[in-house]
Amino acid sequence: MEIKTRTSPSLLLIAIIIIGCVYMKFWYSQSTVENLFFILKPINQLVQLAIGSSSIRMADGSYYYSEIDVLIDKSCSGFNFLIICWGSLSSLFYRSHKSIKVNILSLFKALGLAYLLTIFTNTSRVIISIHLLRFSEMATWLASSWFHEALGSFIYLTSLLLTYLFLLKKPYETHAQLT
Repeated sequence: MEIKTRTSPSLLLIAIIIIGCVYMKFWYSQSTVENLFFILKPINQLVQLAIGSSSIRMADGSYYYSEIDVLIDKSCSGFNFLIICWGSLSSLFYRSHKSIKVNILSLFKALGLAYLLTIFTNTSRVIISIHLLRFSEMATWLASSWFHEALGSFIYLTSLLLTYLFLLKKPYETHAQLT
């Protein structure tokens, strides 16, 4: 049995992905709501369309829905999901038999797809959370922070799993042999 070894271009690409994820996480920790405008604005616009309510843009760049007392701010941006999604897609798009240039271009392809998935997934998360808040008088735990975080985690993991399965060419033949 032959053992595959990683080549220098492979290690370089893996290093770029890891350094990119660490840098994005550091940037996010230092960012303001205004820095996340490129994510928050499209999410806010889609939420407005979905729930039929308008928001007010606050001085810090967050969006406030006074009718339902909901604030979309930095913690609602989904940037951590963007980081995880980009890292996952980058490693999924990596092909050891392709040139380094093709693999570097795939990093940008992964970033574009990760951005679109972040907007879609996070908008879905916000809309579901808003709709569930309507039932919080009957079930107070629906408005709790732990439930909000658990729901977000479930939605993000589901999105990553479905994206992975969708992008596989032969998911059952390659990764899960059925008997």
